[in-house]
Amino acid sequence: MKELETVKYDDTRQRKAAMLRTYGWSYHDIACELGYPDELAVAVAVRESLQLHEMHSVAEGIAQEDVRLHTLLRAWTPAALSGDKDAANVVLKVHTALVKLHGLAQPTKVALSRQADEAFAEDIDSLLRDLSVPTYIEPTADADEDWAELPE
Repeated sequence: MKELETVKYDDTRQRKAAMLRTYGWSYHDIACELGYPDELAVAVAVRESLQLHEMHSVAEGIAQEDVRLHTLLRAWTPAALSGDKDAANVVLKVHTALVKLHGLAQPTKVALSRQADEAFAEDIDSLLRDLSVPTYIEPTADADEDWAELPE
C-alpha cells in the first residue's frame, strides 16, 4: 500500500497552481512543475487557493462598502440631528444599508416540526373554541334540501 505523502502548506505554491490551472494547464503538468505528489494534491491546492482568494475579495468588498457608508453617515448626521428631514432620511437609509451589509437584518429562524393530522386537527379545534368560532354550523331552515342531505 502506497503511503500518503504529507504536503506542507505553501500559499505561494497554491497560488501558482491556481494561476497555472486558469491558464489551462492539466493537474498532472502542474504537479510535475511545482513538485506536488499527485494530481489530487494539485486539485485540492487549487480549490483552497481559489476559496481563500474569494473570501479575501468578499471581505475586502465589505470593508470598502463599510468605509463608504460610514463616511456618508458622518457627513449627514450633523444636519439630521439639527432637524433637517432630508438629511435624517439619508441617515436612516445609510444605517439600514449598514445593517444589511453586516447581516444584522436576518430573519428570525423558526423551528418547524411535523405534527400528526389528528393532533393538528385537535389543536386547531381547541384554538377555534378559545376564539369562540363555531367549528360546525347547523344548516338553517331555508337552506337548500339537497345540501342538507348528505349521502351515507
